Amino acid sequence: MKACIFVGLLVAFVSGCTQPDQRDGSDAPVTIPKVRVQEIHKQPWTESVTTYGVIESAEEIELTSRVAAEVKAVHFAEGVAVKEGDLLLEYDSEAQQLRVEKAEVAVEEARLRLEDARKQLDRSRALFADGSIAQQELDNAELLVDTSATQYEDSLAAQSLARKDLKDTKITSPVDGMVQTRNAHPGEMVVPGSLLGRIEANETVRVVTFVGERVINFLRVDMPARVTSQGVRGRVYDGRIESIQPKADPETGNFNVRIALPNNDGMLKPGMTASVTLEGIVYEDVMLVPDTAVVSRNRKRVLYRVVDNVAEEVEPVLAVFYGDRVPVVHGLSQGDRLIVSGLEHVIDGSLIDVID
Repeated sequence: MKACIFVGLLVAFVSGCTQPDQRDGSDAPVTIPKVRVQEIHKQPWTESVTTYGVIESAEEIELTSRVAAEVKAVHFAEGVAVKEGDLLLEYDSEAQQLRVEKAEVAVEEARLRLEDARKQLDRSRALFADGSIAQQELDNAELLVDTSATQYEDSLAAQSLARKDLKDTKITSPVDGMVQTRNAHPGEMVVPGSLLGRIEANETVRVVTFVGERVINFLRVDMPARVTSQGVRGRVYDGRIESIQPKADPETGNFNVRIALPNNDGMLKPGMTASVTLEGIVYEDVMLVPDTAVVSRNRKRVLYRVVDNVAEEVEPVLAVFYGDRVPVVHGLSQGDRLIVSGLEHVIDGSLIDVID
C-alpha cells in the first residue's frame, strides 16, 4: 500500500515538472506570416501621367471676301453646324457673269485670229520656198503668229480669272465645323479682304492641359496621349502631343501642353473638360515592383525580399511613379523575390511561409 502511494506521488511530481508555465509568454507558439512573393526582373517602363484639361478647336477658319460685290443672300448663322461644301453666302453675280461672257467671246476671237495667222504662215513658207516672196514677208507672218498666240493665251487667262470671280460669288464651307461668328448681311457691300465670318473646324480638336516640372522632361512632341471626356462617355480618343510650352507659367509653375486628336464624329466640343493620360519616354531594363510591395517602417519606405525563407528588409531608391508599379533605381538585384502581400506582420529577419 505504501509502495502504491509512493509511485503516485512520484508521477505527480514528474508531471508537475514537465507542465509548461502558462504565465511564461516565452513558450507561447510563434505565428509565421504567410506571404506571397514575386520574382523581379528588368523590363521596359513607360513613364506616364494623368492630368486634366479643356478641349478647344484646333483650327479656326476665317471667311473673307475675294471680290468687291453686294451680298445677295446669307445661308449660315452663329452656333450652327456646317459641312464641307455647304453654301454659306451668295453675292450679286450679274457683273461677274457678264465678265465671263465677254471673256469667252474674246477667247473665241483670239483663237480664230491665231488659226488664220498659222494658215497665213504656212502659205508664206510655201511662197518663200518658190522664191515668190521676200524674207521680210516670211518674218512678218511668223511675227503675226507669235503675237496672235500671246493674245490667245492672255484671253484664256482673262477667262479663267472671270470664271474664278464668278465662282467666288458663292462662298462654301471649306471644312466641317461650327459657325462662331457671322459678319455679313444681305444687301451690304463688301470689298476684297472683308471678314464674312468664322468657323471652328471640328474634324480635329486639341486639349490644353498643364503638367508640373517633375514630369515635363519626360514628354516629347508627337508622343501618344489618351483622352476621355465626360461629354462623350465610353470613348477613348488617341491623340499626339502637338506642342510643349518651353517656359513654366510664372503664377502656377506648370507647363502648357497641347494634345491634338481626331474628332471625325464631331462629338468633342470646344469647352468640354477632358482627362488626359500622357505616355512618356520608354526606358529599357528597369526594375518594376508592385506598389503593394512598398511599405512604411520607421518613417522609411522599404521592401522585403525572401532569402532562405527569411524576410530581409531593403531600403531602395525609388523613382517618381504613377499607377500600380514602382520603378526602382537602386537597391534590388535581378531575380530578387519580393514579398507583395501579407506584409502586415513582417519585419526584418522574420521567418516567413511562402504560399506560392
